[in-house]
Amino acid sequence: LQVDNRISLSHDMRERVRRERLRACLAIPLLIESGEVFGTLSVYYREVREFTDTDVQLLSAFGTQVAVALEHARAFDQLAVKSRNDAALRDFSQLLLEATTERAILDEAVRVTQNLLGADYVNLFLYDREAGCLRLDAGLGWQPGTVGAITVSLSAESFAGYTFIQKEIVEVEDLSQESRFSIPPYLVAHGVRAGIVAPLGVRDQPVGVLGAYYRAPHRF
Repeated sequence: LQVDNRISLSHDMRERVRRERLRACLAIPLLIESGEVFGTLSVYYREVREFTDTDVQLLSAFGTQVAVALEHARAFDQLAVKSRNDAALRDFSQLLLEATTERAILDEAVRVTQNLLGADYVNLFLYDREAGCLRLDAGLGWQPGTVGAITVSLSAESFAGYTFIQKEIVEVEDLSQESRFSIPPYLVAHGVRAGIVAPLGVRDQPVGVLGAYYRAPHRF
């Protein structure tokens, strides 16, 4: 491991290899049924050694069992999450039938969104036809004074505006790498690094957008 130029180790890993006096490694990819690599399984040795075909076959066989078990566990977790989400949405639908004010609907919408997505911040913009802009009417996690004070122009240069105009869900895993549109100052001030925004559609015409945001890069 210390002299093989094919191996590119991070600084932390190289220090650990040196500290643990590791000299040899055998690693295999973990593959799901579709063939996608989702991890690796590695064994390390403190002595220099050569690996036989039997070594590789044995680790590969064990790795296949690990991959199958993990894939089944993930499928079970996904079913559990789907069941939880379905129950939350059923409860939300019931509340919509009972709601008598728009405020109750907006507040419950952002609460359910934050709970289901585990977001640091949630906002709900509604289209103000008279002003020709999107108005932040409901939200959670923001500093006091943010909700009700922020408006966004209908421009493809803004995150929410782009979603409203294009009528499509927009996902950004890391806003620092985003080049399609500018990031509004209020997101920067809150340390937002990732977000997902969806249009609130009535047939083909959105009435606003709903967004969930995170303080760290996030894969959706």
